[in-house]
Amino acid sequence: MKRMVKFFTLIVSLLLLAMPVLAQSGETPMTRFLEANGAVTCEASPGFQCVDITVPLDHTNPDNGETIDISFAVIPAGNPEARRGMFVTVVGGPGYSGLYAADVYSSYFYPEVFENFDVVFFDQRGIGQSEGVRCDDAALAYYLADTADQEALLDAAETFATGCMAAIDRPDLLPYLGTTQAVEDLELFRQAVGDEQFWLYGESYGTQFSQTYTAAYPERVAGLILDGVVDLTLEGADFYAGQDAAFENATTESLLACADDPACAAEFPDGAPDVFFSNFQAQLADTPITVDFVLADGTLAQRELSDPLLNAALYDAMYTEFGRAVFVRELAAAANGNYVPLLRHAYSALFLNPETLELEPDPSWSDGAYYAIDCSDYVYSLEQSDPVCPFWTLAQPPQERPAPLTAGVPTLILNATLDPATPVQNGYDVAARLPDAYSITMEGGPHVIYGRGGTCPDDQVTAFLVSGEVPAARESFCDGVIMTDYIPVLPVELTNVAEVLTRFDQNRESAPQYLYWDVVTPFAMGCDFGGTVSYEAADAGEMMTFDACGFVPNVFVTGTGMLDYDTGIFTLNATLSGELSGDVVFTRVGLYATDAVNPEVEVTSGS
Repeated sequence: MKRMVKFFTLIVSLLLLAMPVLAQSGETPMTRFLEANGAVTCEASPGFQCVDITVPLDHTNPDNGETIDISFAVIPAGNPEARRGMFVTVVGGPGYSGLYAADVYSSYFYPEVFENFDVVFFDQRGIGQSEGVRCDDAALAYYLADTADQEALLDAAETFATGCMAAIDRPDLLPYLGTTQAVEDLELFRQAVGDEQFWLYGESYGTQFSQTYTAAYPERVAGLILDGVVDLTLEGADFYAGQDAAFENATTESLLACADDPACAAEFPDGAPDVFFSNFQAQLADTPITVDFVLADGTLAQRELSDPLLNAALYDAMYTEFGRAVFVRELAAAANGNYVPLLRHAYSALFLNPETLELEPDPSWSDGAYYAIDCSDYVYSLEQSDPVCPFWTLAQPPQERPAPLTAGVPTLILNATLDPATPVQNGYDVAARLPDAYSITMEGGPHVIYGRGGTCPDDQVTAFLVSGEVPAARESFCDGVIMTDYIPVLPVELTNVAEVLTRFDQNRESAPQYLYWDVVTPFAMGCDFGGTVSYEAADAGEMMTFDACGFVPNVFVTGTGMLDYDTGIFTLNATLSGELSGDVVFTRVGLYATDAVNPEVEVTSGS
């Protein structure tokens, strides 16, 4: 789960102010290309200019007249005289939109990257603005299906494959969405811009794409960065087996980290989070738990927490250090009888409206594209692929995998030891075959480590791009963590009003509806233990209104809160009821409740 997209709005605003000035400072092959092809501001990432190119639908038969338009997002190099060429990012999935990712990802690039490179993202064929294919309802049903045994799994996979292909508006595209077709689109874009070489960064599935492109056109790649590596020598079944083990390892290490933290362990029976999780999984696999879920109008809805919902929250959480800490907190809440945080997380991971349980698809992601590409790239037999692929009939037979990269292209291999999606051994094995490769491994860490706020990998990647500098050693390491600092769910002393309100504030902040709020549209939600909270934008931040709102057991808050972005101060003026009563003014410094400094409370009446 990504932390706090709310305040990213501020970063985008800075990009919008800065980047057009940089882009207009001189003429380059890219600026000429953009002008000649009618580039416009990208709707999904307004800091970028978007442009389409028309390419053959089938690159193996380019003269048959069928075409497809591919959308690219570009910020031209800020210093034309220092321009080194294009820096192209291939995002993961497959199924994630590069156009949606562009503003977010590039906000972490160092200024030197924008000065020296045309920064390029794109929507791969079949994704987003490049004739995106979708089957969201079929995907949701598949992820919620009971797949307790192999027969049930295959039944669900067949039902999904049939339903997904039927739901896609352009089924005629499906045979042509594989990676070997898509890399030719990027090559035609390079030719259209006119650069002899460019720098290529792939993350997760993007490493599969980038290796495939580099194998086909090694002379065109000035430098290659593979982050969260897929080893193309593995068959599908072997890759997925490794991935399953990596997810299990990330979960185990997160629970062990909790057990080693007295504040975390204390919130679980007998101080054993791993035992609780194992028993909890078994309980849900047998019988779902009925949960009282408070809606935005304060009424109760009966919901069920099931094994598939627990897994949705778990798999979403394991991708990042922050997500792991969030999941452990949600488990701690469940260990103390509050299942609402896990439900909220699962709903968010599955793009379900928590009020109505209606599907609200994420425009940046497509499960339909994921399977259309994946089932084209891997042999579709029951023994060698994802269980969906044997039933995915609208795909060309997988083409021969590219030969493993061997030499000739300077390459950085980025890994994290707790990457759950692309196991670290993949990166080690690819690096071992490349005499021109330099491996940078983060201890612990997330899935994908560049552009995630860590100076160790980011400094080395930037030096590689801007000056061609490679690490001093073939293998180097970056410090990392298993999960971010644990924040207790429950106050230790109910009589300590400052501690109670700190926990209230932190639990409130962790709700996905708030974490992913756009800070524009007013909204309301139910609180975990009853009552409601509503949010709206204010001139200098955001305003909250609480009505008998409970985010800690047996304490209810009625009043208003104000978070001032300029000062970083949150102030709550409220009346407490339940096991605490009275009027209070609670203040903390820090944009995030989890980073609060010296929270203070003034009790103006009551006790």
